[in-house]
Amino acid sequence: MAPNAGQLIAQEGAAAKALGFPTGDVFYVDSANGSNGNDGLTKRHPFLTLTYALTKVAAGDTVVLNPGGSETVTATIAANVARVKLVCPVRNPRSGYTISGAGTLALMTVTAADVHLEGLRFAKTGTTSAAGSGILTTNAADRLTVRRCMFDDSAISTTFEGIGVNVVNACDDVLIEESLFLDCRPGVAFTIATGIVCARPRIDRCTFFIGK
Repeated sequence: MAPNAGQLIAQEGAAAKALGFPTGDVFYVDSANGSNGNDGLTKRHPFLTLTYALTKVAAGDTVVLNPGGSETVTATIAANVARVKLVCPVRNPRSGYTISGAGTLALMTVTAADVHLEGLRFAKTGTTSAAGSGILTTNAADRLTVRRCMFDDSAISTTFEGIGVNVVNACDDVLIEESLFLDCRPGVAFTIATGIVCARPRIDRCTFFIGK
């Protein structure tokens, strides 16, 4: 017998907690089958885009993104709520949720503390990537975790100045691990003003391909 709606919600909540998600609400995004008219609270009623989902989250919430999903942005995605997790449940970020955009755009800006990003692919399109970045932080992004993400500038054909993760000023305890960087220059940049301290950053088990 098929489970009813209440059982499905309970199962999804239990699965979320088993995966170590925060204790807040869990929202779902499905770029193929979702709708921003949904409540986003179950896999059966997901949002269409991460951009919209982030307008609905509160501190401690989690957004689960569909593997193989994607969205193209013309303005930066703002991760501006503390203790939010954005997770695509894949082992290889090539199969993760892709955020793509062109030119000098920062695909995502993190302006809150304790943000956790996992299983995302940040892809630059067009011909140039002058000074654009996959993730751009501000001073407030302490304890940012970037895990199993991919930063892909391999579509660029000229002006290889794109940055994978640009850590700006006093973002303490940033952790970037198990991530893949393709043709970014550099993969991780620390843009720190004179007299400012960016304490205890850690880059662990990442792979950098600088082919172009």
